[in-house]
Amino acid sequence: ADTQSAFERFAAGNPHVSIDRRLWLTNALVVTVDTDRITLARLGMINHVERIHENYRISVNSATPASQPTSTPALSTAMQSWHRTSITQPPVSVIKSTTVTTDSGTAATTTSTERQFTNALKLIDVPTAWEEFENRGDGVRVAVLDTGVNPNHPDIDIRKKNWKCYTDCRTEGPHDVEGHGTHVSGTVVGGNSNDANLQIGVAPNATLMHAKVMNDTGNGRYGDFVAGMEWAVSNNADVISASLGDPGYNDAFIDPVRNAQSNGVMVVAAVGNGGNRTSSSPGNVYDATAVGSVDVEPGFPANWEFDLTDDRVSRFSGSEKIDSADWKETYNDTPDDWPASYIVPDLTAPGNVIWSADANIDTAT
Repeated sequence: ADTQSAFERFAAGNPHVSIDRRLWLTNALVVTVDTDRITLARLGMINHVERIHENYRISVNSATPASQPTSTPALSTAMQSWHRTSITQPPVSVIKSTTVTTDSGTAATTTSTERQFTNALKLIDVPTAWEEFENRGDGVRVAVLDTGVNPNHPDIDIRKKNWKCYTDCRTEGPHDVEGHGTHVSGTVVGGNSNDANLQIGVAPNATLMHAKVMNDTGNGRYGDFVAGMEWAVSNNADVISASLGDPGYNDAFIDPVRNAQSNGVMVVAAVGNGGNRTSSSPGNVYDATAVGSVDVEPGFPANWEFDLTDDRVSRFSGSEKIDSADWKETYNDTPDDWPASYIVPDLTAPGNVIWSADANIDTAT
């Protein structure tokens, strides 16, 4: 508040400058400036302004996978679509919703030994973890920052108070037109009430929070993303999941990641889809937990084969040895507690042809 006040006074007396968003997880203001009337150099002369940069773009891009089934089986209950983000989870298959009920008309519940898990969950030993630790995410609040979430899918449970929208807000409540955010949310908290009767989520008992920081075409801005992080921190999230970012080293992500972590919120971010010797921010910030992708045969339907080798690093998945000094080209005060070099990602998990929740039902438009 002390350091932003000088710019606030300047903007209050100038019609050619407006403050769009005040940030505190990193000490920044998002502003719109008529550069025909005021130069950026003039802004740099205001007290406490240390740096001016664009409101960086982050994106979720669509693409087609390199390999597809030679023939698509005729299915009336499941649909297949592909998403490739600039950061993670390409490509994906999604499951439509069909409510599964018992004879009494109530939602069916099963134990981990009775459930049918996706091959991806079996590869990372989710059934064993459930049995051994008797926990399915109980008591954990996970904030997914993405394109939104479809609350009408029976595998998705989210309360309006755990929803926040920053861009392309079509309704007051949760919604998702693009679909990527629903897919990611399903991977986090999804159940098995879908048309395939497959358990799709790692932690179905966790509390889902979702901030729509990406627009309906899968693109977003740095200011909205950081605002979403602030909302997560302020609302007692335990984990922030960020399947998005900006290719290369972008030091503007360093402070918000470190400050979220200092507030006790674990920041999990995708390392990127640029392949070997590449990475993306915020995943490549040392303090974040960077996640890469490995392949797994989806196993459903039985006649869909993708010629994938289980547990092999996906060819698109980013990975890189980073010299901390390389950040100094844009970040002169690289944190002293960073090592001289480090490797991303920190861990890998299935991220190629993954079954999860489908946003394409009863989505608010």
